[in-house]
Parts: sequence; structure tokens; C-alpha cells
Amino acid sequence: MKLLLAKSSGFCFGVKNAVETAEKLVVQPRPEGKPLYMLGELIHNRTVIGQLESQGMRIAADTKAVEDGATVLIRAHGVTPATLCELRDKGCEVVDCTCPFVTKIHLIVRKAWSEKKRIIIAGTPGHAEVVGINGECGGEGVIISSAAEAESGDFSGDFWILVAQTTFSFAEYQKIGMILKKKIAKLQIFDTICITTEDRQREACEIARQADMMFVIGSPGSSNTQKLLGICRSQCGRTYLVEDAHQVGSVIGERSLEDLTVGITAGASTPERIIREVIQAMTE
Repeated sequence: MKLLLAKSSGFCFGVKNAVETAEKLVVQPRPEGKPLYMLGELIHNRTVIGQLESQGMRIAADTKAVEDGATVLIRAHGVTPATLCELRDKGCEVVDCTCPFVTKIHLIVRKAWSEKKRIIIAGTPGHAEVVGINGECGGEGVIISSAAEAESGDFSGDFWILVAQTTFSFAEYQKIGMILKKKIAKLQIFDTICITTEDRQREACEIARQADMMFVIGSPGSSNTQKLLGICRSQCGRTYLVEDAHQVGSVIGERSLEDLTVGITAGASTPERIIREVIQAMTE
């Protein structure tokens, strides 16, 4: 078996920082009775979340589920300004692990909105990062997830800006930008896709093109993992999503990989340990 492993696989900077911060928080002494929360699941990985929960960190779906005076970790996706205000009004200690690339988008949108410009966000509707960004313009941003939506949308009149979710498809964002340039006289486009995301998507495409079989390691609920899956499937018909080594056997079955070129990439929430275990399961 020839194995092609994407160099960009695994934790991105923002996720790595959030996980390491959480791991430090759970072992730090804190006043008795002071709870520790992550606001929403820290990353799309059940193993990591389970370990943090076993050490006393709780998951809060929203600010209503957070006790007054608690310590609350904000994940890399970021949150709306209103959410931060709610936490501070409850006397919470906020540990903000918003990815710097996400914070950059918040600042862009906040400034543009204060200048009376309209906002277009290329991203997945309902995704935590998109919700947080849209909060900077009072939830008034127009969210589009495809070039087709850009083509059919009405963007008449005002001065508009275009930003993208950091994990959005680079190729799709290019298409959206080209379409909107033709439709909107006053449009400012910002390059907000994380460079790690661009590299990861580009490398996944190149590897899938060479592979007989392609594995994407990550959670089905992860936006960036789903983007990788779509890219790989466009280049390699035998592309499979697995969360961990336990799922490899059901994919491979009785087939021999001995004479195949097998490609592997992984989403931004996939620990290196799981990547190693998947590779080991393939070679046993």
C-alpha cells in the first residue's frame, strides 16, 4: 500500500489553542462550587469532549444554561457581542479562545456596519461561526452558501461587503465573488478564509486526484470536514468519512489495500492520535 498523508491534517491553530486552554483550565484549582463551562461543544470530536467532561468541564448550549459567576470558555468559532454581554451580566469569568482569523472577520463586519454598509456572509447558515459574525451587524447579514444563491439573490442599491466563514470552500468563494462583482456596483470583498483551510483543501484535492481510495477523518457535524469530503469525492469516487480507527474495518471489509494508493486527510478537530490510529488500522 502506498500511503499519501496530507501534511495539513489535524488540529488547526484555533482549535489547538482552545483545546490546550481547556486542558489547562480543568486541572487548575478554582474556588469550591465555581463551575467551569464550554459554551457549545469545544470541537467536533467526541473523545476530546468526553475527556474534558470527565475532568469536570460542563457543556452549556447557551448562556441560560450557565450559572452566575461561572468560568466560561468561548470556543474558536466565537460568539455574538450580545452573548458576551449576557455572560458578563451574569458575573462570569470569560476565557475567550475565539480564533484570531474569526476575530478579524468580526472587526471587519463591525466597522462596515457602523459605516452603514450591507453585509454578505458566505458560509453555512446556523453554523456557530456564522451566527457570531452575523451578530456584529445585528443579525442583518445576508448569508449565502453557494454560487447559485449569489446568482439568484437581490443585492440592489447599497454599498456591500463580502466576507466568508473561515472554513468555507475556497473555490466556491471565488465563484461567489465573481458573480457578485457583476451584480453589485459597490462591493468590497475580503479574503477571510483561513490560510490553513485553503492549504488543507488544496492538498486534499491533490492527494484525492492521485488516490485509488481516500479517507477523510473527522466528524460528520464538522463544517470543514464536510468541505474536505466534498472536495475529495469530486476527485476520487472511493472517498470515505471515518471518525476513528474503529470505522476503518467496516469500510475496507475483506478488500486488500496492498496494491492501492490510499490518501488520508483530516478535519481541523481531529487529534493527531486518531490519525495515527486510523493509519495503524489500515496497515494491520
